[in-house]
This record gives sequence, C-alpha cells and structure tokens, in this order.
Amino acid sequence: MQTQDTQANQAEEISIEDIANFIKEEFWKISISGLLGILLSLILGFITAQYQAKLIYTNYSGIDIPRLKTLQASLPKLYEEVERNNSQNDFLKSEKVWETSVKPNILIKKADGKDLLDVSALTKASNSIPTIEIIGFGTTKAKAIQNVETISNFFINGSSYLQLRDLIRNYDLRSIAVVSNAQKKVSALEIESVYLEKRIKNLNSLKNQFPNAINAGSQVVDAKDSGAKYLPISTQIIAATTDLNGIQEQLARLRDEESQVKVYSSFADSGKKILTETSDPKQLIDKLLIVIEGIQKSIPPSNTIQVNAAESIRVDLKSIQTDNLYGLRQIGQIDVSSPKYVKYIGIGLFGGLMFGFMLSIALRFKSKFF
Repeated sequence: MQTQDTQANQAEEISIEDIANFIKEEFWKISISGLLGILLSLILGFITAQYQAKLIYTNYSGIDIPRLKTLQASLPKLYEEVERNNSQNDFLKSEKVWETSVKPNILIKKADGKDLLDVSALTKASNSIPTIEIIGFGTTKAKAIQNVETISNFFINGSSYLQLRDLIRNYDLRSIAVVSNAQKKVSALEIESVYLEKRIKNLNSLKNQFPNAINAGSQVVDAKDSGAKYLPISTQIIAATTDLNGIQEQLARLRDEESQVKVYSSFADSGKKILTETSDPKQLIDKLLIVIEGIQKSIPPSNTIQVNAAESIRVDLKSIQTDNLYGLRQIGQIDVSSPKYVKYIGIGLFGGLMFGFMLSIALRFKSKFF
C-alpha cells in the first residue's frame, strides 16, 4: 500500500526536466508572446516616454527650505491668478509639478546630526540650499527644453512678484495699524497733557501765594500719587512738569510715526494700483521705483522721518530687484536626457514571456482535461 502511494506522489510531482521539456515544446508560443510584449512596450514607450531637461541654479538669493515649500504651494495659485487666459502652460497649476520639478540640493541632511554637536547649527545648515535643480519633461527634446525654461522663468519671476506683493501689503497693513493705534493714543495723551498743564499753572499760582514754602527735595515723586499733594509745591511742580515732558515726548514719537505712515500709505496705494496693471516683476519694480522717487522728491529735506521711511522702501525694492536679476544664477547649459527605452524593452519582454508561459499552461490543461 505504501509503495503504491509513493509511486502516485512521484507521478504527480513536476521535475525540472518536465518544465524544460514543456518550454521546449511551447518555445515558439512563448517566444512570439515575448516579442509581442516588446513590441507593445515600445509602442507604449514612444507614446508615453518623455525627455527630461534639467537646469541647475546657484542659490544666491538665500531661499531656504521653508521658503521653497511656501513657493511650491503659492506658485500654482499665482499662475491661476495672473495667467487665466493662457492655457498653454496649464501644467503650472499643479502643486505636484512644482514638487517634482523644483528640487533643492541640501547642504547637510538631518541624518548627519550624529557627526555634529551643535543642533542649532545642524538645523540652520539643513535648511540651506546651495543649488536648486529645475526639471522639465516633454515628449520631444524641444518640448522638454521649453518646459524647463517655462518652469524656471515662472519660478524666478513668480517668487519676485510674490515678494513685491507681500511688501506692498505689509506697508499697507502697517500704515492701517499704526494710524488706528496712534489716533487713540494721541487723543488720550493730549487730554492728559491739558490736565497737567492746568495742574502746573495752578501749582505755580499757589507757589506765588506762598513764597515761603519749603523748596523741593531730592526725592522722586509721582504727580498722580494721592500723597503728592502734601509734598512741597516746588516738588509737585517738578513732578508734574516731568510727566508733561514725558507725554509731549510720546506725542512727538506718535506724530513721527504718523508722518512716517503717510509715506507708507502713499506707496501702498500706488503699489496696489500697479499690481492690477502687470504681473511682470521687472516692470513692477521699475514702476514702484518711479513712485518712491516721486514721493522722495515731494518730501522736504528737513523731514528726516519721512526721508528715512522713503529710503527704506527704496532699499527693499532694490533688494528684490537684485534677487530677481542675480539671486539664481544658471550653472552650465540645459542637460537633456533621452527616454530609457531599454527599461520598456525589459518590462515588455518579461511581461510577454510570462503571459506566453501562462497561456501555454492554460492551453495544455484545456487540451488535457476538457
């Protein structure tokens, strides 16, 4: 009985020789299937395969990892805002395109922390980007070059446009915040100064009525203190005068801020109008520089507060202009790589052979059992 079972199991087992014989018998079917797989994969490759064009820029503008992430999220939205009527480059609307097409080359990775002792230095270094790679894809070599140039131009100009828009918005918000806060403070301080002036006048009147009153000592006193009225009149006058001088100093500072804000507000109002006219950062900067030059000419040289405010705006614009022109400098020429058709051939051959092998097994079982 045991011998019969052993013989049955041996009969059911498939040996390597059986597999070799099967392949030999079905060789033409499997080979033709493999060739068809290669043919289909090549056709698919010619349809879907893309050329890759790469540009490398040296990052002089100081773009770090957080700012790059912000740009990758903001640039698609910016494209939709400023290029609504241009459908030629609609691929720029995709955040995924910006994530895959703009790649930072990190100076130091977090994994290098074991070799460094200063964690803060590691964090700063790991956020630094010495060079930035911009990659474009296309079904032809010319299309890939065109796409990488389109991406790089929009990356440079778009980032400058966002800086300019943020600059104008910041000055606008600052002017609104300062004006609203300053007006409240000025009103309160002016009312307080009126009361202090009256108090000083009354104290001087009392001093004239009592010329033999004890002169002021060297102690420090608060004029608003309830016990201050029992101090010598001269001391009260000094305290009230000191408080009045402090209020007048605060008023002077607030009025300087209001004077400064007039420059910010004038620049922001003109800037918001210019933003609606063009999205080209070079034209924007030129127009904004003309605006700030006009504001500077209208300021009297003696008004140093407004002169300094206008100069700070001009410096900000020049800084953005420098970043736009020289912040990212191209290294070498565009590097274009052809599609990897060998990969498609390998995948097609493997897939075709496996399909032919499985088809042959299915046909063999069908002829044997059905």
